[in-house]
Amino acid sequence: MGCCSFEATPATHRGASTTVSPRVDYADVRRACADMELHAILEDSFASQYLLAFAQSELSEEGVCFVLAAHEFKRAVAEFNPVRALELGRKICETHLMPGSDLDINAAVPTQKAATRWLRQYAKDPKASPPVEVIRGAHRIGYRAVAFDVLPRFRQSKFCEELCALHLSRQLSNVARRALLDPHLDARAQSLVRFWVESKAFETGYTTLASGWPAEGTVQARTRLPSHPPRLQAPVHRPREPRAQHAQTVAAAHSSLLEHEPPEGIGLADDARVRLTRRLPEAPLALFREAQLGAINAMCGWYSSFLESEAGTAYAEAIGVDLLPKVAKRWKADADNYAADW
Repeated sequence: MGCCSFEATPATHRGASTTVSPRVDYADVRRACADMELHAILEDSFASQYLLAFAQSELSEEGVCFVLAAHEFKRAVAEFNPVRALELGRKICETHLMPGSDLDINAAVPTQKAATRWLRQYAKDPKASPPVEVIRGAHRIGYRAVAFDVLPRFRQSKFCEELCALHLSRQLSNVARRALLDPHLDARAQSLVRFWVESKAFETGYTTLASGWPAEGTVQARTRLPSHPPRLQAPVHRPREPRAQHAQTVAAAHSSLLEHEPPEGIGLADDARVRLTRRLPEAPLALFREAQLGAINAMCGWYSSFLESEAGTAYAEAIGVDLLPKVAKRWKADADNYAADW
């Protein structure tokens, strides 16, 4: 998985000029909106904020909040994080599945009863199993409702247009926009941007070479990468393929980001980190996709705050984006609520 759904179409694919301009190409933005998929939005923190804001503008955020929470719950279960899964499961049952709750999704009566039984069990035994079956059935219905009802309208909205125009993957892919953002990056954002740019250079530098050998620009870029003792190594002999050598160089240069939890790293899941390590010898073009998405998500807090500042408003104007007014929430979130940040 990755953030490619939000990236600009390469100019060479569009037959456009190779001149790099910071101005947004709204024709390309609208194409990206039409191709938007719900699973990509749920994986992307910045995109999720926009989907939620759109639903709020329609006074129908209950379903989107539930789907986002259920997605986080599924991730916690898949990553064998029982503490996180239990906490999310309790909040979902209390906030979404109980009649009259803050964000009641009007779940079916059997689901409401199952959620009530689980909450009673949890009250007696805080170490009870997470309510996987309770949430799974409700999530199946809620996901379809968002995918076939909310998402089509979102694709045609100004919210989606602004999302695609401002998504960090588009900003980092554009040299002129990176230059505008660079003075505002803090130290952590700088390291995340370096990783994203260098791993993307690995991905795009081989796409036109049938032989598998690097293009001249890729070789030059590789020679500028810092040489570090590799900490994230492949479990086999040092690769001889230039592409695999390039991949190992990128992974070694950013091993701290790839191996650690925030704030030192991007918090790459254990299974994703294992996949990256095992695939280093073959070095597929999508090798760093999950880590790239992790880097984009790790910068979401900084980027959202930046866009709300005067400097962010000036940046948006410089690239040709008129920022939408911020949508106010209809209900008050507290510090213990998973949706408090939006």
